[in-house]
Amino acid sequence: MKIRLYVLLGLFWVSGPAWAQDYLSAEDAIILALDNNFSVQAARNETQISQNNFSRSNAGFLPRLDLTASYSRSVTNQQSEFLDGREQNVNGAQSNRRQAGLEMTWTLFDGLGMFRRYRQFGINNEQTQLDLKIQMQSTISSVMRTYYAIVQSEKSYRVLLENIEYSRERYRIAQDRYELGAISRLDFLRAQVDLNSDSLLLIDQQQSIAENKATLNQLLNQEATTSFEVDTSITLLPFLEYDALKAGLETQNYEILAQRKNRENAQLQIDIDKANRLPTIDFTADYTYNKSISDAGFVISSRNYGLTYGFNFTLPLLNGFNRRRDIQNSRVRLLTEEQRSKGLKNEIEADYAIAYSNYLQNRERLDFQRYTTSVSRENLDIAIETFKLGGLSAIDFRDIQRTYLISLVEFLNLEYQIKLDEIALLEIAGELIKPYNP
Repeated sequence: MKIRLYVLLGLFWVSGPAWAQDYLSAEDAIILALDNNFSVQAARNETQISQNNFSRSNAGFLPRLDLTASYSRSVTNQQSEFLDGREQNVNGAQSNRRQAGLEMTWTLFDGLGMFRRYRQFGINNEQTQLDLKIQMQSTISSVMRTYYAIVQSEKSYRVLLENIEYSRERYRIAQDRYELGAISRLDFLRAQVDLNSDSLLLIDQQQSIAENKATLNQLLNQEATTSFEVDTSITLLPFLEYDALKAGLETQNYEILAQRKNRENAQLQIDIDKANRLPTIDFTADYTYNKSISDAGFVISSRNYGLTYGFNFTLPLLNGFNRRRDIQNSRVRLLTEEQRSKGLKNEIEADYAIAYSNYLQNRERLDFQRYTTSVSRENLDIAIETFKLGGLSAIDFRDIQRTYLISLVEFLNLEYQIKLDEIALLEIAGELIKPYNP
């Protein structure tokens, strides 16, 4: 049994590639999530909309051409009396009118508003691209955190299985000694209660695994009950340097970049509002065709057609000072976006400092915990042999068993926490999405 336990413990500490090809790797989970996750799909749709809007026609560069047509018919009774005394009475006189035309309006100058609107559409397009990256990175982070939560739960489950083996061995020994009258019934029952308690811990751990797998299935847009296995190794990255990651915050943190686009948009909106105070020059042209037929009146039929063109000049003079108010509000919005940019930068830098401090401390604790676990394991091996020979009480053996269990679980938790720290740091630095950057 000692050999089997050492092999099992060795599996916990080995970091490397997946050891079963049919397991769902973290890489596969990320790819599935980026393809299927609803939030990522919605962000991609918004990106497509902004790309469609980013056009010169939408900004007002191109002319507008409309085709118009109409037809009308009337039936009237007419009584006419002329100066020479003649009279004309027509009952049921019919008239028809047909009209068609092409109308074109082309804005030649609008205070440079069309250029600024086009630039604004470009900024919106860049912003939705950044929003997509933010959503992708958030999804990658969630998938990785959930995936490694499953890994940690699976490893803890195997530790509890190992712990039950010790409890069963202790129960078997206690049962033999009780039947021989070497120990009291109280000691025998205590061994049975401890075995049951350890079994309940195993059941709770199974539930934790099931819940984490359901969460991962939800992120992957799969049925909650979809069955899969995971790679039960956690590979920690080489030591992350503080300055190397922090140097990329200004240029790679997508929240900072998105907020910068908000500020650019606010600045541009001021220019657009100012353009509304300048004159507008439109070129207009229309080609019309009219034909009318009437049974009564001086003209029985008429037809005319032709081209009309010209220029319209519009200069806004006064609209209740609303344009001035719009400019003032846009300036306030720009000030707000500048304050948000500074606040966001300070917040992200603080988050990074805290995350790195946690990462550093956990890395240092991991080495101490590895040594503590090794010593606890050696102590447990000695305790097993001593307990079998009757040189150790059941209570002392249980204390040593629990000390080893707590030590090993703490080691696994630290390993898992360091992986979460790595994910947090890479997410803040904008590095998490790089292998999957659209």
